[in-house]
Amino acid sequence: MLEHNFQIFYLKYNIMSIACRFLCFVLFYVFIFTVSTQKAVSKNSIFPTNGDIIRKQQINYIPQSEGGKDVIWDLSNVDLRKDYTTVIYGCVASHPTGVTGIENSIRYYYGITADTLTLNGVENNFMRIFYDRAFPEVIQPMKFGDSHSGYFNGRGTYCDEYMYRECGQYEYEVDAEGMLLLPYGDTIKNVVRTHSTRLSSTIFYTSDSLDIRAFNELFCDDSIASLISNDSTIIRTDTYRWYCSKSRYPLLEAQVLSHKGNAFKTMAYIQDTSQSEEYFCNNQNRIMQVQHHNNINVQENVNNHQPSAEIIQYKVTGSEYSAEITLTYRIFKQSLTTMTLYAPNGALVWKNTKESLSPGTYADYINLANRQKGVYLLYIETDKEQFSKKITII
Repeated sequence: MLEHNFQIFYLKYNIMSIACRFLCFVLFYVFIFTVSTQKAVSKNSIFPTNGDIIRKQQINYIPQSEGGKDVIWDLSNVDLRKDYTTVIYGCVASHPTGVTGIENSIRYYYGITADTLTLNGVENNFMRIFYDRAFPEVIQPMKFGDSHSGYFNGRGTYCDEYMYRECGQYEYEVDAEGMLLLPYGDTIKNVVRTHSTRLSSTIFYTSDSLDIRAFNELFCDDSIASLISNDSTIIRTDTYRWYCSKSRYPLLEAQVLSHKGNAFKTMAYIQDTSQSEEYFCNNQNRIMQVQHHNNINVQENVNNHQPSAEIIQYKVTGSEYSAEITLTYRIFKQSLTTMTLYAPNGALVWKNTKESLSPGTYADYINLANRQKGVYLLYIETDKEQFSKKITII
């Protein structure tokens, strides 16, 4: 879950005549890259652990801002970059109660309490900052609708010459749950997404004695709130992370940096889930790999059967004129059966739960006449089986 991270420094010099003091505005950001139907993610397995080594791959992806339940995020066709980034987790004597992560020659210090992972500090060859009021990266249990907000404050040095303060306000929320379609063929269910927002202001101090006194002051909530409301250089950071239940690190993480509503940087990484199951996702949350790569074009009236299915077989037919999909399915064994259809934007458009169907043949009719065109995802789940199928409406 500890993730890479992205760092930006934006400096602004202003020289004042009599005192010869300059102001330097630095914006520095750590890029840290966010499932379950009302199930909390296990807090004993979610935190980064000393000795873990993970790999992640950069992708071209802009996260959807919509939240809610029964969302589907389709990354099956995103472009993957060839190179992997490695993150190594460990511990140091100066930080005995937490864990550190090293990525791209940057060391991140994380604090761990009973239910929260916080970012406590960052350092590299030219800067170092530690937060006396840290902001949370993960708050457990991760349950849809949970939220938390507050203020953060950190002080550090830049190039061993200047002192600076970064402070601001954060909001953290578990804002969505659903399924995630990955580029290499996996469909992952029981996924939750966290969304954190940070509004940050950075102040530089000189070696003047008055500046040193100001640097050493602890800012209260009112001071930070006043600074944010009057600072025209505030940077907003939106960080999204997608977690599978009982995972230690996010399957996907993305961050968007913006100023006055204009995004100027977007980064996204997907994890290499071929690593240890406890890192990202266990097999219980995987849905029949590769199945969702098969398309059904309703113009072609193509049928699809699963001859090896134990409980259910189905076929999908449709007409380009009525834009109606007919889902015909045959039940072999009595079972709880849930069928859902997701729109191209990931929203749930149809759901049908059969508590206990007797063996036999059944049909459902789904009208998509007023829906958007594109690729829909049909997902069928029984007591023992899961199927997913892409349906193209043209």
